[in-house]
Amino acid sequence: MRAWARGVLLAAAVAWAALPASAEEAHGTRPFAEFGIASFQREESAAKQAGFRITSVTPGQPGVDFSLAAWVAPLAVVTPDLDITVPFALGPDARLVPRVGVSGLLFGGGDFVGAAAGANAGVGVIFNTRGTLSFRVDYTLRRINTAVEEPLTMHVLSIGIGPGAKDESPETGRRWHARPGH
Repeated sequence: MRAWARGVLLAAAVAWAALPASAEEAHGTRPFAEFGIASFQREESAAKQAGFRITSVTPGQPGVDFSLAAWVAPLAVVTPDLDITVPFALGPDARLVPRVGVSGLLFGGGDFVGAAAGANAGVGVIFNTRGTLSFRVDYTLRRINTAVEEPLTMHVLSIGIGPGAKDESPETGRRWHARPGH
C-alpha cells in the first residue's frame, strides 16, 4: 500500500503543477464519488471500498466534510465520517482540505450486527475546482473505540471524481445558468 500511496501523491503533485491559473476562486461545496483502500494495521487486511463525500472548497472559511464509504468482507461494513474543515487555496483551481471529526463503524451480516464510534483526521487535495470535473486524492486516519479490544486503527487512501464549478457564480458559489439574451 505504501508504494501505491507514493504513486498517488506523485500523480497529484504533477497534476497540480499542470493546472492553469485563473483570477476567479471556486466557492461552495463539491460532491465526490470515491474509491479507495482501507487497511487495518496489517497489509493483508486491506479492503477495497466505495462511497461518496461532500466537502467545502471555499478557501479560508470553516466548513463541513461528510463522507460515507462501504465494502463487503465477510460482513457488510459502512464508515460514516463527519468533520470540520478549513480549505486552503493552492491556486485558483486546487485546494488543500485538512479535516478532523468523528467516525463510525457499522457492520452486519446474518444475525451479527454492531456499531462503534471514534475519531478521524485526514487531508485531501482537490484539483480543477472550477472546471467541468473535479478530482480528489485523500488520506484518512481513523481510531475506532471498541468495547473488547484496543482501539482499532484504520488507514484509508482514496481517489474521487465529482462535478466542477463551470456553472457557478464566482462570488457566491451557487449554480447559475445564463438566460439567452442576458
